Amino acid sequence: MKLKCRPIEQAKLGFGDIKSHIAGHLKVAEVVIEDVYPCTPLQEGMMALTAKRPGQYMRYWVFGLKENVDTDRFQHAWNGLAGQMSILRTRVIQILEREMLQVVLNYGPQWSANATEDIDEFLKEERLKPMGLGEPLVRFALVSREKTSERFFVLTMHHAVVDGVSIKILLESAEKLYHNQEVPDSAPFYLFLNHHRDIEIETARYWERKLEGSDPATFSKLPAQNYDPFANEEYRYHMKKAPRLCKDGIQLSTAIWASWAILQAHYTSSRDVVFGVPVSGRQRVPIQGIEKMVAPTVATVPIRAIVDWDITVGDFLQNLQTQTTDMLPFVQVGLRRLRQINPYGDQATRFQTIIGIQRRSVVHPEDDTIVRYDSARSARRLGLFHGNALMIECQIDTDGLYVQISFDSAVMNKSEIIRISQQLEQIVQQVCGGKSQSVLLRDVEILSAKDLQDLQQWNAERPVKINRFVDEIIAENFRARPSAPAICSWDGDLTYGQFDNVTTRLAAHLTKFGVGRGFIVPLCFRRSRWMFIAMLAVIKTGAAFVFLDESLPLARMREIFSQIAARIVLTSKRAHSNLSKLSTIHTIIAADSETWLENDRVSRYSCAEEVNLRGAISTPEDTLYIAFTSGSTGKPKGVVITHSSYASVSLAHKGPMGIDHTSRVLHFASYSFDASNFEALTTFIAGACLCIPSEAMRDNDLGTAINELQAYYMFLTPTVSRLLTPADVPSVKTLLTGGEIITKSDISFWSKHVHFKIAYGPTECSAICAVLPDVLDEDAGTIGRGTGASLWIVNPTDHRMLAPVGAVGELVLEGPVIGKGYLGNDEKMGKTFTDQPKWLSKVLPREKIANFPIYLTGDLVQQEKTGS
Repeated sequence: MKLKCRPIEQAKLGFGDIKSHIAGHLKVAEVVIEDVYPCTPLQEGMMALTAKRPGQYMRYWVFGLKENVDTDRFQHAWNGLAGQMSILRTRVIQILEREMLQVVLNYGPQWSANATEDIDEFLKEERLKPMGLGEPLVRFALVSREKTSERFFVLTMHHAVVDGVSIKILLESAEKLYHNQEVPDSAPFYLFLNHHRDIEIETARYWERKLEGSDPATFSKLPAQNYDPFANEEYRYHMKKAPRLCKDGIQLSTAIWASWAILQAHYTSSRDVVFGVPVSGRQRVPIQGIEKMVAPTVATVPIRAIVDWDITVGDFLQNLQTQTTDMLPFVQVGLRRLRQINPYGDQATRFQTIIGIQRRSVVHPEDDTIVRYDSARSARRLGLFHGNALMIECQIDTDGLYVQISFDSAVMNKSEIIRISQQLEQIVQQVCGGKSQSVLLRDVEILSAKDLQDLQQWNAERPVKINRFVDEIIAENFRARPSAPAICSWDGDLTYGQFDNVTTRLAAHLTKFGVGRGFIVPLCFRRSRWMFIAMLAVIKTGAAFVFLDESLPLARMREIFSQIAARIVLTSKRAHSNLSKLSTIHTIIAADSETWLENDRVSRYSCAEEVNLRGAISTPEDTLYIAFTSGSTGKPKGVVITHSSYASVSLAHKGPMGIDHTSRVLHFASYSFDASNFEALTTFIAGACLCIPSEAMRDNDLGTAINELQAYYMFLTPTVSRLLTPADVPSVKTLLTGGEIITKSDISFWSKHVHFKIAYGPTECSAICAVLPDVLDEDAGTIGRGTGASLWIVNPTDHRMLAPVGAVGELVLEGPVIGKGYLGNDEKMGKTFTDQPKWLSKVLPREKIANFPIYLTGDLVQQEKTGS
């Protein structure tokens, strides 16, 4: 006997030596070895994974034998079929460490006869029987129930020897043999293997070209780099409205793949999309009778699609169909070899998503067959791709698509899978629609009806714009609670009445120097009450303020003073001489003089003079403060916040922040951190008390400072909060944290002792515009819901496209809390502040859309099912 399939490359042995080696491995006589073939790449992959996870890639079919069926004749028919079709007599072994071979023996599967009243118990045991390397990959069993006389045929096979086409042929052929009808010989499997060995070089060249430059993002990301995914859960649904055919010669499979490519591009923010598809392997193979070959010709290959948002749906479909048609002769390449073809192959084969599409068929639907297919007991799952995180199987039928999604629950949960399935259906409907062929890919609607419903619900409460001056709101506390504490500082306390008095007197003094609307006044102090006295005095004049730490290097101060065209600066006596070195400053006022605290005829309870100080032409759209950040280049970047913006956010803060007139708020933030504006302004607007430790106590003994000041509300970054314990600060009732990633341990450490809250907000959006007020351990990494702003998630590469709900995207803020932009930097403004996008009108009803500014944060986030 000669080896029909050439060559076995790694087995440097003659056929006789191979037979001897295999016989010893299988513990059979050499004479029973009929032939030896190399395995296909998919066969090798399946058997390797079965070795890791016994039972994987096995399936059993259960058939009830009809009453008039002769058991002996039935068994004889299947024995004859095994004799005629060598795949039923095939085992797979591994030699020389790596290469796997399929060995054809000259005898078929052994029958097992079982008498039991519990067929389900038998099937449970059948699932546990091994079917791996060196073992039979086909089993026949007859199971009978004595009491009912029911008989069942259980056919168990490994997918390394059978595919979906083959099983139908086997059943039809067994039926013919039972009725003594002729079954023609099918094309032998070795012809298929030889053909693909002949085109190996051409196949490699095709995939080299196809994968050149490939740099796809993986969907979905695994929990760890070495994580071994396993699809352990399923979700099924019926896509009833899915069309059966596409227009212009485009196949429905192409439309489904294209739809997934669009969705995956949104989820990964990558135009380079790769996912796996199983193909029959029988198309464009020049072997006569290939369609009737009983063999596992199926293969898995990557589909690579470049999603260009500016081409039409029609062009995208045509490109994808051309690609898949050209690919068909070269599908038997194997993922392992693809990883070795060129540097791009490895990344292109790391996909975690498989999309299988086939016509829905029913096993033995005819009434005149000898068996009845027991679909309820048969293992429905084909089981081909358990080793991927996500497997989508679409069965095309006359009434739509039957979709089964198998997924790894450690990678994605069921609610995410359901949402993705709804989004996919939404895209399929459009891609297959006649009117959408001329639509650009960027304009394909990806939001499902559920997405729209959720977005509308999450954004039902829209931001409210407050057109008021901040000092006007603070003044309500001067009138209502003049004796209440406003400032408790290491260098002295102030009631709200005293606070009003001293700031009005200083404001009146500043107007003598021309300070008023249009001025930007830098405030250079160390940590003390005088920073906030100066702040409110400047606000009362109608000017804007800038917080600066007096210890800043002169070079940075000079840069900031130049940007704001500073003509006057308020500072301390200590810093006066240092600032005098800056020749650009016309007037330096040492504002920390006790003389400002002396009583005079200024009423503490009237705001009449404050209105006169500001002037009649002022509006709430005037600048309240400028907050400087370092910027990407290191050059200070000034963010402009208006009275209206901060008044709007302060109103939104009231509920979720939990700050009211009884609160004692710690002033901890550095003046270079915009949280210092929040700590001061929100506290005074609420009528609360700002507690100010000295620089030394803040830096060296924060716990003692908090206790001495009796502060019980503090805003700290997670890093700083880790320096304290609840026992250190028993007075603290509320911890608001943000500015950094918050871990589960941060939450669990504090939440048992204080009211733990999470805050988020860019400087451009009035410091804090999102709050999670009631934090649980599982909320680590969550920023909460918008306060004064609506939170939207867009495609990170193009904010004109809303991201699908559940996808990672760029956070976009919309609302009155957003500032005017950047001081004197129109180019930077154009990149981060933008006009209202078209998608807003698709999500919200017209009456809920206001002309609010839009800010692109650059932060990547993901929306949870709660809307947070």
